[in-house]
Amino acid sequence: LWHEYRFEIEDVAYILKANKNTLKVLMLNWRSGTVEPNEQRVQEMARQFGIAPEWLWRGQSRHAPLGAEVMGALRTMSLGARVRELRLWVGASIHDVFHVMRQENVRATLEFLYALEADETDLKNNKIPAVWPVLARAVGRSPYLVLVGIDDASEAVQAGGLPEGLNGLMIARMAKGHSRDELGTLIGVSGETVGNWERGTWATMSKDQEAMARVLDIPRDA
Repeated sequence: LWHEYRFEIEDVAYILKANKNTLKVLMLNWRSGTVEPNEQRVQEMARQFGIAPEWLWRGQSRHAPLGAEVMGALRTMSLGARVRELRLWVGASIHDVFHVMRQENVRATLEFLYALEADETDLKNNKIPAVWPVLARAVGRSPYLVLVGIDDASEAVQAGGLPEGLNGLMIARMAKGHSRDELGTLIGVSGETVGNWERGTWATMSKDQEAMARVLDIPRDA
């Protein structure tokens, strides 16, 4: 982990408030298997690096399968809890995610990311739609898994039990990172029209359904 952060042994010792030479011996013993890591020390390391202790123990790959049990748990979590779990699964800190956002010119603030994980963000009225695909890339997963806890796009947009006020069209639009106006431009209608479709106050024409399915990469009947 500290190689990824490009730290020297002195940097890590400073972060962990440990003696440099003691830390060197400790790491050599851990690598050789002659000494098992102390749970309390691992928890302190994880806290200082801003990641989950579980990630240090298992060294989970960013793209490793999550497994049926984890996937089932993600489906039942709130948005904030799900984002936090996916972030911790890959050992990323909130600052790591923020750095990815900055690299891709998404105007999300650290305050927004903290509020998101605290479930203080209104998903339906979020003003930064581009945040969702970038956040998904930051944790190595699909935007649908981030938004609703279901990896498959077709299944996600047709799933029941979505948060109040949301529907499949909104989820598909946010997964692509489009605002209503942007999606409208791509399919040749106004953002207001897209909003009416999402609220269910207007029925969509056949040609519009085809255009949306193409732009959003979802089945036409979704």
